[in-house]
Amino acid sequence: MGQFVIECPRCGSYVEGKSGFFAKRKIRCSCGNQIDIVNDRWTSRRCIHCGNMVVFDQTLGQKARCPVCQQPINTLEQQVRTEEIVCARCGIRFRTMKGEERAVCPACDYENDVQKQLMKEKHRAEENVSCIRFDNDAKTLVWRYPFEDIVPGKEVLVHESQEAIFFRDGKALDLFGPGRHVLEVQQPSGEEKSRKQSADKTPAFCEIYFINTGIQTGIRWGTDSKVRAVDPVFGIPVDLGACGEFNIRVRDSRRLLLKLAGTGTVLTPEQNNNGFFRTIVMNQVKVCLAPVLREKEINLLEIHEHMRELSEALKEKINEYFYGYGVEMTDFFVSKVVTPDNDPEFRRLWELYRGQRQQAQEESQQPET
Repeated sequence: MGQFVIECPRCGSYVEGKSGFFAKRKIRCSCGNQIDIVNDRWTSRRCIHCGNMVVFDQTLGQKARCPVCQQPINTLEQQVRTEEIVCARCGIRFRTMKGEERAVCPACDYENDVQKQLMKEKHRAEENVSCIRFDNDAKTLVWRYPFEDIVPGKEVLVHESQEAIFFRDGKALDLFGPGRHVLEVQQPSGEEKSRKQSADKTPAFCEIYFINTGIQTGIRWGTDSKVRAVDPVFGIPVDLGACGEFNIRVRDSRRLLLKLAGTGTVLTPEQNNNGFFRTIVMNQVKVCLAPVLREKEINLLEIHEHMRELSEALKEKINEYFYGYGVEMTDFFVSKVVTPDNDPEFRRLWELYRGQRQQAQEESQQPET
């Protein structure tokens, strides 16, 4: 009689068993599942030696070998170095090496996103003991609850500076503010129910998005190329560059989701700082900088004295574009304008302008006769 460990097909934990004539045919796992030694002894696992996904008999214990490379495949070390996921297509459970990004299901050959499936398993394990909520960092702007099989009566907890939008069959039904809410899915009535009778036979597709309505601060921006502007005083064209920071917040959650529904399930700090909104600001500054300088009649040689005025004018221009995304720029700062100091024409212009200002100061200081 030999000892071995067998994997529970329900919870994935390992249970000790014994082989032999008088050994038990079924053993109970700590999760309450009855493991049938005969039927559940075969499992699939990726061999850490050759990398192949193979099937082997767990009742062989430490003697189990990979059928490809003949190396031990059921040791305690390998159990620690592997983790179990559920196939997103067929729903079977199989083990893969820890740290892998993609894993191919041995049953249906579907390539699974390992981290996404593990996150779903984590949320599903917590689903029975907690309500739907988003407890991530305050820098994530939009987060999507990873499950679609949401049953009516489930509670949704929305924290301060958050909003949650509930979608059913692609339609936004409710917008929840801070507090605890209960999902109630209304049944279609009368003509609509008879018209959609065939569609009602399938489960409803539900989604919940959490939107962070707090102010996102310190997002840096900068032009990736020079902007051609004409000095309103001297009429000389000059190439300028600019950089700074801005702060944003969500003002219309529904509009934001409609605009960004196809970009992914989250809008992370990396997407805020290095992606979507930063790109919009950079492009709008390149478009609006020259017209603002012309409208405000800001002399390029005195541009650093008008930073606040320039920032407010650009903020108004960019916000006109941001409102279409349901987002508002609360603050916009131009911290630096790069002038072409190495341009001979600009240096000649600066010397001429400085001489004119010095002469004007000297004349104003002379006593009147």
